[in-house]
Amino acid sequence: MPNLLKPRDSGELRQNFGAILAFGLFSTFLAINHEPWRDEAQSWLISRDSHSLSNLFHWMGYEGTPALWHILIYPLTQMGLPYESMFLFHLLLSLLAAVLFLFYSPFPQAQKTLAVFGYFLLYEYTVIARSYVLVVILLFSIATVYQTRFSRPLTFATLIALLANTSVHGLVVSLALLFTFSLELQRHHRTVKQVFAAMIPIIGCIVAVLQVLPPIDLNPATAEWHLDFSPRNLGGIPHAVLGAFVPVPQLKTTFWNSRLIYSFTPVMTLLGIPIFLYSLCHLAKKPIPLAIYSLSSAGLFAIIFLKDRGSLRHHGLIFILFIFCIWISHYYPDSRLRLKPLSRFTSSHFLSRTLTLFLSLHIVAAAAASFFEIRYDFSASRKAAGFLAQTELDNPNTLVAAYPAYAAAPVLPFLTRIRRFYYLEYETFGSFLIWNKEYYQNRELTMRQIMNRVGRVPRGEKSELYLILNSRLDEHPQFMTKFELVAHFDQTIVPEESLFIYRSKVSPEVEGDSNEVDVGANNGGNT
Repeated sequence: MPNLLKPRDSGELRQNFGAILAFGLFSTFLAINHEPWRDEAQSWLISRDSHSLSNLFHWMGYEGTPALWHILIYPLTQMGLPYESMFLFHLLLSLLAAVLFLFYSPFPQAQKTLAVFGYFLLYEYTVIARSYVLVVILLFSIATVYQTRFSRPLTFATLIALLANTSVHGLVVSLALLFTFSLELQRHHRTVKQVFAAMIPIIGCIVAVLQVLPPIDLNPATAEWHLDFSPRNLGGIPHAVLGAFVPVPQLKTTFWNSRLIYSFTPVMTLLGIPIFLYSLCHLAKKPIPLAIYSLSSAGLFAIIFLKDRGSLRHHGLIFILFIFCIWISHYYPDSRLRLKPLSRFTSSHFLSRTLTLFLSLHIVAAAAASFFEIRYDFSASRKAAGFLAQTELDNPNTLVAAYPAYAAAPVLPFLTRIRRFYYLEYETFGSFLIWNKEYYQNRELTMRQIMNRVGRVPRGEKSELYLILNSRLDEHPQFMTKFELVAHFDQTIVPEESLFIYRSKVSPEVEGDSNEVDVGANNGGNT
């Protein structure tokens, strides 16, 4: 294993520490300017409002992910630490991942620096606090100890087991690592420790699978499988590869998850095919890393094709996997297989220059993302919570109804006294969302349905009723006779998380007497 305290030379030592310092300062600055969106709030609220770890595990079937990230932030929530503690913890994990990559990876110094300040490592998996940072740090940790996988198999196996519990994507990569490790053990004189170690990832994968088993009342949209071979469905795979290698966004406020390259024509998604073939050329002479990359990619592509096309945060894991496999490929000798027809594309000079080109594009993407993150609100969550606090509405006498629940939930972690909103989809009080059939059936409400459901809110003795929406209803005179707009926060990076806060003009007694039942309450429609 490389020695952290003895890099190749003193110049590299200074460059690495300088890069880490710059990375830490700039990523912290970006994180301070980031307004958390619904997925970040969801993890925090589940951990905060689960009354035990067993209760926390209960929700994972709805979330579709193992609970490792939730378990890690669970102590923060139970100790009563503020929401910001999750982002500090996330930053520390990201910083550690950058340290591992800069000091331990075998890439040239320029490529290491470009990668660390690229879109995924600087922005997507650092600023936005999600479980994906665990995939990054565990893959980099596995690469760091990879040389010692036979002499220290317990460490290697434990890291694979943890990786399986980060996400379904991490589970796929863990299975590929477990398979190739088992193959390699067949060629070595196996010790009892190595055989025992091989059982650890198996247990870890089983635990992960058990956590994500879907409940009976799972949201039908989430439970659905896509088995059609339509161009759109098949196109999700090259679309993901293109996003992983060329994540440069469109230069607009709503840049997140957009692709600049699609500004020319959507057909550009086909570029993902030659890009993936190019990535295979990097590993053509290294059978084991090639197997890990191919099997893992096949699993990730299966998720994209069968379940969900995903977003850039999912697609980026393809690139992280690619970097990981190049990293560990340095620990293997070249195979004796002759690849004359591919000699031009597998030469070290060509591969190094093209990798540098892709990493440079990631720098451009990171610069664009940083610009818009600093200039605009990612979500209106923080400002909406600030309004409630500044106007002294964050108190037990204020009742807040919300629709859609996913847009309003990110406000809750910032509040100190209001712990739950009344979600109109469920017609009950709650904090985090439960992705069940009830939510699916009530996810689209008309303006009339919104008004009727607000009228049925059990206000009790609460003197003030506020309604949080993510769209304006000022153009509806009937709505404005009962509500007045008191605050709005729009022009957000995530457009559906622009928020509009309305105050009810109707007293609890009058509102209770004027309830109107809408017989079409479950017919759907847009707000």
